[in-house]
Amino acid sequence: MQIVTALCLCLLSTAGWSQIYRWVDENGQVHFSDSIPPEVSKLERHVLDQHGNLREVLRRQRTVEELEAHRRRMDAMDTERDRRAQQDEYDRYLWTTFENLDALEKLRDERLSVRDQQIELLNKDMQNIERALARERSRRTERPLAQQNTIRALESDSAGIAAKIAEIKRQRQSEFEGLNKDMARYEYLRLRRAVGG
Repeated sequence: MQIVTALCLCLLSTAGWSQIYRWVDENGQVHFSDSIPPEVSKLERHVLDQHGNLREVLRRQRTVEELEAHRRRMDAMDTERDRRAQQDEYDRYLWTTFENLDALEKLRDERLSVRDQQIELLNKDMQNIERALARERSRRTERPLAQQNTIRALESDSAGIAAKIAEIKRQRQSEFEGLNKDMARYEYLRLRRAVGG
């Protein structure tokens, strides 16, 4: 094999070529040429100089599956880099905005208190509507159509208030969880800085 390689290199070097391509086909056959045939461009090739020294390795063309896997890896790396950048930015916000954990806890308690007050006010509105509905349903009237319209309007108001209460409760829970998460992250940052990290 080395003799064949040496002979090929001698022949090619005498012809004045400055670089030679070497590749192995699917059958394990070694080939040398001054140019790369199109069907070989998918295979790994070695570029040799006129003395037979390796100058460059041209990697084989990637398959569709390999390209897709590479794209997914790159996308995952980009996503992770973006996530870390966002986390770093949020960490800076927490660290510079809140003097200590107590300040964050105070903010959480204030926000939850506001939500609780909103719910309390809406519950009072709901009670007033329920009382008005009870009165309207028990009242005898000579205008039953007007009474039915009033009852429907009150029921609609009641349903609207119930939906608002449910939404505020969801917001309250979300704020509670978010601020507790912020407090845990703040404590982590504080401990990390305390140990010099």
